[in-house]
Amino acid sequence: MMNFSDRLWKTVSGSLGAAVALFSLGISIFGFFAIDEARTLSLRWVISIVFILVYVSFVFLRTAYDAHFCAQAGNQLPAVERVISATAAYADAKAILLLAPSDIFSHDFVVSVFVREEGFEMFTGYGQVINVQGDKRIQVAYYQLAGHEDKVSELVGKSKSALSELLVKPSVPRSYLGGA
Repeated sequence: MMNFSDRLWKTVSGSLGAAVALFSLGISIFGFFAIDEARTLSLRWVISIVFILVYVSFVFLRTAYDAHFCAQAGNQLPAVERVISATAAYADAKAILLLAPSDIFSHDFVVSVFVREEGFEMFTGYGQVINVQGDKRIQVAYYQLAGHEDKVSELVGKSKSALSELLVKPSVPRSYLGGA
């Protein structure tokens, strides 16, 4: 995740940021030396300040624009890429889910698993992030609820299009965690 100063530097150092900076600097220098000193000194400063403000405004607006779209993209749930049968290390789990890279999950995170059925998202179980791989993909041990035995088990080894019905969310209903 990028912080504000990183985003700001990315905009300033980017090709468009550099082009606008050079343009603003060029116009400011040209205006400063092209305007006759005898006519008015303040016009030199006005032109210079206006173009510097245009550049600073461009940088901040571009940074805000980039941050907005990165935030929207970050709110999407990661796709389930693969489902395999649980290994002996996770004896109570029914399956291991492999998720696409995402910044919203971290190691040992508790998640909920839903299956889309006829427009509804049906809660079928919960999971625990057991590994965030080097390539940033996420492994989740899946523990199913009673009555949902076939929902995820039938997805083991299926194609990505079949797995698109599976949703992993970064929260679990309180009633399943021992709450009221």
